[in-house]
Amino acid sequence: MVLIIIGGFILLALGGSVGSQSNTHPGLYGNTFNQIGGIALVYGGISAIILGILMIWALVKSGQIESIDKNVKISAEWIKSQKKVE
Repeated sequence: MVLIIIGGFILLALGGSVGSQSNTHPGLYGNTFNQIGGIALVYGGISAIILGILMIWALVKSGQIESIDKNVKISAEWIKSQKKVE
């Protein structure tokens, strides 16, 4: 989930970069494709950030975060006990 949010920020930066570049190819649609691609990347980044935040919120509300934390602690204790036996 954190990776989704980080990816969203990367998409935002990439979209800003692509959207602000000028196209070197002369023609009728010179900068239009860069601007449309930049806007698409920016909106994709915004939606990824929102999705990541909503997923974290849903996990917190459902109590899954505490369950995951509890299972990780149990696993860590088991690994420590296995190391002591060896």
